[in-house]
Amino acid sequence: MKNGIINPILKDKSLLQSLSLSSDRDDDANVDNEEMAFQNLQPHPNLKELVVYKYRGTRFPSWVSSLTNLVNIWLRNSRCQHLPPLDQFPSLQMLDICGLNDLEYIEIEGQATSFFPSLKFLTLGFCRKLIGMKRYEDDSDDSTTISSPDLLQFPCLSEFHCIGCPNLSLISQFPSLDEELELTERCLRSRDLLALVSLEGNFGAYSSRFDHQ
Repeated sequence: MKNGIINPILKDKSLLQSLSLSSDRDDDANVDNEEMAFQNLQPHPNLKELVVYKYRGTRFPSWVSSLTNLVNIWLRNSRCQHLPPLDQFPSLQMLDICGLNDLEYIEIEGQATSFFPSLKFLTLGFCRKLIGMKRYEDDSDDSTTISSPDLLQFPCLSEFHCIGCPNLSLISQFPSLDEELELTERCLRSRDLLALVSLEGNFGAYSSRFDHQ
């Protein structure tokens, strides 16, 4: 996004497959205008790929949850404190969340334990405050954090990369994780790392440069 230019007819472009949104501002000026501009850039629900870079709003646009055909999502270097519930994308195969330093929880809806039924590649990077996942109940303080007995299932995940998320707890099970596991730079708390690497299965590649806390 450059100079506040918006295109409100994106939602009519049914053949649009990929959308990249970014801000060219690094200060705190006109954040409300930026949130409104991103909200007005709602694409058609046929969209397959979404890239968001350097977004300064605290919440992503509400239309993100309506893109149920997404296959790839990149969220990079943004200030968001909240993401839309991310368990609503049945076709999602790749999720990359990096540089969201104010994000504490990834929220989900409902009580199901199956999470991202098609997800194959997951990257979490440099989200310093990220703790884990919790069930979404609007803005209620009653949202519950996922605990060990309620670990979510990523049934198709084959690659998991985690770097620079020192407060992240193990909140998921990866029954199909057999290609690549990479944990670097104090990613996951030590007791959760031990639980993860002891999971049954053979990894095609395993890398750990872990600084025990």
